[in-house]
Amino acid sequence: MDAEVDRVSNLPESLIHHILSFLYMKYVVQTSILSRRWRYVWTTVSTLVFSVNEFASPGTVLHSIQMNKFTRFIDKVLLLRGISDIKRFHLHWVDNLFDTFTVRELLEDHLNAWILVSLSHNVQELLIQIDTAANYHYLEIRFPHCLFNSQSLRKLVLDLTGKVQSCALLPNSMDLPRLKFLALSSFYIQDVNSINKLISSCPVLESLVLREVWIENSDDMSISIESHELKHLEIVSESELREPEYQTAKTIRLSTPKLISFVCSAYMVQDYCLENLSSLVTATIPIRHNINYNNFPTVF
Repeated sequence: MDAEVDRVSNLPESLIHHILSFLYMKYVVQTSILSRRWRYVWTTVSTLVFSVNEFASPGTVLHSIQMNKFTRFIDKVLLLRGISDIKRFHLHWVDNLFDTFTVRELLEDHLNAWILVSLSHNVQELLIQIDTAANYHYLEIRFPHCLFNSQSLRKLVLDLTGKVQSCALLPNSMDLPRLKFLALSSFYIQDVNSINKLISSCPVLESLVLREVWIENSDDMSISIESHELKHLEIVSESELREPEYQTAKTIRLSTPKLISFVCSAYMVQDYCLENLSSLVTATIPIRHNINYNNFPTVF
């Protein structure tokens, strides 16, 4: 091969973008120093993946300087990139801080701004994964209303996995006409009606994942899943209850005529009302006893 020929740079731009979509944005931006040809390539990529792990050595504890550097980096990327649409925006926030710097301050100052920018670029896939440390007692996230009224979103993953109570506040009005995949993980919800409204606002939803969704205690804690297009459903509630004022749903109603696969792994505390599962092909249902949280699987 001729060592003088830059074969990678001569690839079609669409193929270069596809290759870069497998990299964290830190490394995508670093390609700008390769040559004049690569100087502005990063500003037009449609897949943006940000992970705080890019700014810390493996196995080390993060510090406030690194977290600030991470947030400033995301701010600059979103500010300086072009006007092209964003296909996929993925934020992976792993927080193991043990100093006085709080995750709440950063999230309140930056998270919603990042979401709004991605929505303004017609983002199709939005994945927000926040893993918080045990030294925070409470984290309340009020997502922007336009997130749940996006006309471009096709995939939405909100994962608040962590060792604290992460309460998500949802708006009263929601409309996601193109959303096909929805996953909620480690969610504390104050009103069960907000979950029902969210599900009903997705008329073409095909895949739904509800993992560790906890609801504030009330007389009516019924989750209703009525969808004519839903094909894959996963309900998981295996973690030990962490907050006594919250519980899992008491009743789960399913009316999903096109459902093909159903995974349900939970404690024996819910009533299931199965109204229409005429297309069901596979079902995995390990139900656990919740006596002193000793798990004795019973598989049906």
